[in-house]
Amino acid sequence: MDSTEAMGTRPVGRLLAEFSLPAIGGLLVSSLYNVVDRIFIGQGTGVNGMAAVTAAWPIMIGSLAIGVLFQTGARTLASVMIGQGDKAKAEEYLSRSTGAAFILAGLTSVAIWLACESVLRAFGATGAIMAEAKSYTGWILLSSPGQAAAMAAGSALAAEGRPKSSFMVQFAGTLVNAILAPIFIFALGLGVGGAGLAVAISQTFSLALTLAYVQQKKSALKIRLRYLLPETRCLLHVIRVGMPLFLFQLLTCATFIVANVAVKPYGGELGLAVVGIIVTVAQFLGFPLFGIITGAQPLWGYNFGADKWRRIARISVLTFAWTLVLAAVSELAMVTAPAFFVHLFSGDPALEGIGARALRIFACAFILIPLELGPVSYFQSTGRSMPAATAMIMRCLTFIAGMIVLPPILGFDGVLWAGPLSDALTGIVGALYGRRMFAEVKKRVALETGA
Repeated sequence: MDSTEAMGTRPVGRLLAEFSLPAIGGLLVSSLYNVVDRIFIGQGTGVNGMAAVTAAWPIMIGSLAIGVLFQTGARTLASVMIGQGDKAKAEEYLSRSTGAAFILAGLTSVAIWLACESVLRAFGATGAIMAEAKSYTGWILLSSPGQAAAMAAGSALAAEGRPKSSFMVQFAGTLVNAILAPIFIFALGLGVGGAGLAVAISQTFSLALTLAYVQQKKSALKIRLRYLLPETRCLLHVIRVGMPLFLFQLLTCATFIVANVAVKPYGGELGLAVVGIIVTVAQFLGFPLFGIITGAQPLWGYNFGADKWRRIARISVLTFAWTLVLAAVSELAMVTAPAFFVHLFSGDPALEGIGARALRIFACAFILIPLELGPVSYFQSTGRSMPAATAMIMRCLTFIAGMIVLPPILGFDGVLWAGPLSDALTGIVGALYGRRMFAEVKKRVALETGA
């Protein structure tokens, strides 16, 4: 039995664990790019270094959005095609997406660099941190095409049921970054720019390693040279499926921009540094949830394509239960021990005091995130993008609206309370989609079993 057939036959609980654990590990390892950078930057360059990276962060998120667009679309469609037995079509989706991701990310990087200082200024950078922010941004933009292509090509590993290989690629890239960052920042004295250089080298290494894994003889799905150039019909399908997460990433970028601008009147560079810390911690602790969702996506897609609804029902129940438990544990950690997390990034007493309180407020509705993630990911994985688009766009828009409306009333706290408010409102929408999801699954299971 090959790895693709196993997605439709092996016990669901074991499969979900086998797919989710490497995905969780991969996401946590990937997030260590940010955690490692911010720890070394915070300890090596202080508040201004943290503020510079936070000002540049929306650019990094925006660049990442291109990779997410093609990664999500290619992985979802390839999984469905494998479920339907059409390997050639799956490889075309993966290959076209890899080429298009590299080209689009390259063009976007050039456009941003030509207006880099103006963009950074709009994102909250002041004259005191502009040089550092620009240095970091330059290296991120240089490596962006390779990162996007690696994300799209790596979808082949998930679609064919090789999550462990995907994890190894991500781990290797992060290990390179963790080794190079302290050398560049401390030993060579390159500061914030050295952190960006470390990221660029590690992401380039990840691209080479991803292609080496995907093109192995044992790989069921490969990137085909004849399919690398963009083709309108194929890419429109990929973009349609990947668009919700792409929009979510862009709106996440907009959210960071608004947060950076909103916090400046109340904290300046110190406020920017606090925003960078709480976002980094929340993302790191939230990635186990995303890992379970990532592990479930190819299983949902394959079994949807194979019309195996009892398996889909089991996948759905386990996914919701596991993410709910992890969300509760993560919220408990952030609310009860915020000072521990903030201290990792800086020993500055002012930053620690403000940061601990900020993290506690920001995380107080974290447990609602499974209601947002599960149902919309189910619809997205089965080729229906509208529910995912609606929930994700609403989350970001309510977040942005909260950061505009609340700070004039609550000051710095208003920026922080916008997060829980957004989680609560999006959780309600996610619950409605969850009801629709389980009603559909229940109906299709009844038809499958003849009940």
